[in-house]
Amino acid sequence: TRDQVRMAVHQLEHAREKLERKGLDAIVANDVTAPGAGFGTDTNRVTVLTRTGAWQELSGSKLEVAQGILELLLRLAPTPAGQQAARA
Repeated sequence: TRDQVRMAVHQLEHAREKLERKGLDAIVANDVTAPGAGFGTDTNRVTVLTRTGAWQELSGSKLEVAQGILELLLRLAPTPAGQQAARA
């Protein structure tokens, strides 16, 4: 519905503002009121926003979403010299 779209846009705007205000590298926006997401379900849907303006939507089991967030954060993390090849 139109209200759900408006709420999603507001949530992403709030997440972007918080990302910038706190100087974060990334933030995860999680609408716990969305169907199939949040409390009482085995699935989740989130949007990860980064400082560069990139964003990625993740959905699936809560474990799959957590793994997706971890993979994204590992790609964002600076790598100590000599460990580049190990991560590739």
